[in-house]
Amino acid sequence: FIYFLCLFFGYRKKEFFHQAILFIVFFAVAILIFKLFGGSNFLDPYTKSVGRYTNISLNAFNIWWLVLSEKAWNLHDTTGPYKVIGLLLFAIFEIPVLIYVIKQKINPPKIMLLAAYSYLVFFIFPTQIHERYLFPAIALLAIPAIAGGIIFYLYLVLTITFFYNCFAVLESVYPQFSFVSGNLLTG
Repeated sequence: FIYFLCLFFGYRKKEFFHQAILFIVFFAVAILIFKLFGGSNFLDPYTKSVGRYTNISLNAFNIWWLVLSEKAWNLHDTTGPYKVIGLLLFAIFEIPVLIYVIKQKINPPKIMLLAAYSYLVFFIFPTQIHERYLFPAIALLAIPAIAGGIIFYLYLVLTITFFYNCFAVLESVYPQFSFVSGNLLTG
């Protein structure tokens, strides 16, 4: 989405429309391949996953874990204004990205940086989030991190915290390494 915004507001409308048409063709081919060879609907993970996770947070140590601690795992999203607050915070933190895309000339590393930021904001604020939603942020931030500077250190912190999130979740489900997690998780 951010890439298409960059094309559109970067005064490359011809490229925008060419790539949008190419995207639609590839998307239609993917739907057709899944239907013909797999007998399944390509869109099911996107259209039928809404409401699948009813709790505030599912294995994601985001802002809701900071505010509610382990209660975030057991509270249903219908208990209180959490979903609305999370979506409002998400929208507020996305506004600077949209303004930046509209006003600045953007190169590919900046596109990746902005997309990584958007995924990170998506992971942190909304409810019903799973830890796997942080994978794209880490992948997209890798290229801007190569350039060095503060982004490299932010990338290191993000990957360490993501590792800790995945490790803690897997350790709670498969307690094979209690000698490590007992020291790591309890301090």
